Amino acid sequence: MEFNYYYGTQADQFSFIRIPRVILTDKTFAALSLQAKVLYGLLLDRMGLSMKNGWLDKDNKVYIIYQIAEIQEDLGFSKKKAIDYLAELEYVRYLYDNGASVANVISSKDGNLVEELDYNGQLLFICLFEKARGMQLAENNYRYRDGAPLSEYFFNCGKTLGKIHQLSKDYQPIHKRYHFPDKFNDKYIDKLLPKKYEVLKKGISAVLEELDSIEKTREVYGMVHFDYSDGNYHIDFDNGDITVYDFDNCCHAWYMYDLAELWVHGEGWIMHEPDEVKKQQFMDNYLAEILKGYRTETTISDDMVAKLPLFVKATRIELIVDAFEVEKSTGENYLDEEDIEEISEDILSR
Repeated sequence: MEFNYYYGTQADQFSFIRIPRVILTDKTFAALSLQAKVLYGLLLDRMGLSMKNGWLDKDNKVYIIYQIAEIQEDLGFSKKKAIDYLAELEYVRYLYDNGASVANVISSKDGNLVEELDYNGQLLFICLFEKARGMQLAENNYRYRDGAPLSEYFFNCGKTLGKIHQLSKDYQPIHKRYHFPDKFNDKYIDKLLPKKYEVLKKGISAVLEELDSIEKTREVYGMVHFDYSDGNYHIDFDNGDITVYDFDNCCHAWYMYDLAELWVHGEGWIMHEPDEVKKQQFMDNYLAEILKGYRTETTISDDMVAKLPLFVKATRIELIVDAFEVEKSTGENYLDEEDIEEISEDILSR
C-alpha cells in the first residue's frame, strides 16, 4: 500500500478528532487505555453533531447517539472482548444455579469464570464447561431414542427453552451483552452489505422497522440464546432430557426469536416431503408440541406467537449478517449467490 506525502498546509484538507491534552498527559487518567482516550475524542466530536441537530434533553443537556456496533466499527474493536465472554458466562452460571438444563461453566483455580492468556503476543480468553450429558441428534443419525415418539422430543425442546426464558425474565446482569437493535440496524447493515444488495437492504430495513414497533417488556424481551438448535444441545437418550450449551451469541432480544429459530430448524424434518399439505400439517403439529412444552415453564401470548413469520425473517437476517461479517474478517463468505438470493426472497416475501 502506498501513502502520499503531504507538505505544509496540504494536511489541512482532512478533518481531525480532538482529544484534550489533559486526558493524554495527566496522571489522573493514566489508567485509561489509549482506545478509551480515543473514544473520548470521538464522543466529543459527536457532541458537535448533537448540538447541530438540537439533541437536548429536558434539562438542556446535550445527549449523544453512538451505537455500540458503530463504535466497534470505527475503532476496530474486537467484538469479543473479555467483558463479552464474562457476560455470557455469568448468564450461563445464573441459569445453571437456578435449575435450567445448561452445561455449567467451571471456575478457574483463582475462582474466575474466564482467564486471559498472552500467547505469542496474542491475547486469548479461556473458559471451561462441563460436558453436556448425551449426544447431538446428528451423532445419532437424526434418530430419536427407541420407543419414544418424536412429539416427546419436540415437547422437551420447548420445555427446556421455556425454563431458560422464564429465568431470563428475572435476570439482572452484572456485565451486559448487546441488545438486538445495537447490531441489527440500518446503518450497520448498510455498511456491511455491498452496494449491489440495495433491494435486500430495503427489505431488511422494513423488517427491522416492524420489529422495532414491538414492545420490549419483561414478559416478551430479555436474554435469549440466539442460536437455539439441535447443534447446540445434547440429548440424553436414556430419558430424553436436553442440556443446552454454546451461548456465544446470547443477547437481549425478543423471546420469540428463539422459538422462530426452533421452527426454522424443524423444517429439516420434512424438507424432502413433496406434499405441501402434509408439510404444513407437520409444522403445525411441531409448533403445537413445542409451545405445549414451552408453556409448562413460562407464558407467551397468542398474539406474540402470531408474529412467528416476522421472527423467521429475523433469523434469516441474522444469517445474512453473520455471513458477511465472516467474509469481512476472513475474506470468505459461506453463502453463495444462490443461497443469498433464496434468503433474500424469504426476507422480501409478504
